[in-house]
Amino acid sequence: MTQLTKHEQEILRQLKILGRRVELHPATDAWMMGDRYGTIVKVNKFNVSIKMDKSGRILKATENNYTEVE
Repeated sequence: MTQLTKHEQEILRQLKILGRRVELHPATDAWMMGDRYGTIVKVNKFNVSIKMDKSGRILKATENNYTEVE
């Protein structure tokens, strides 16, 4: 069995996260304005980009600013 490189591990992490449905944290401005739910469309090393349902905007958020919904 071969070990995955760090780059390969990062790609696998990104693929697991892409397309997930999430809800923003209630402390964010977007949540307070009614833009609560969205889909993860891009993953970086430090944050994710979320396409919001209500406004269609793409917001950047860290792991602390969203939770996964089912």
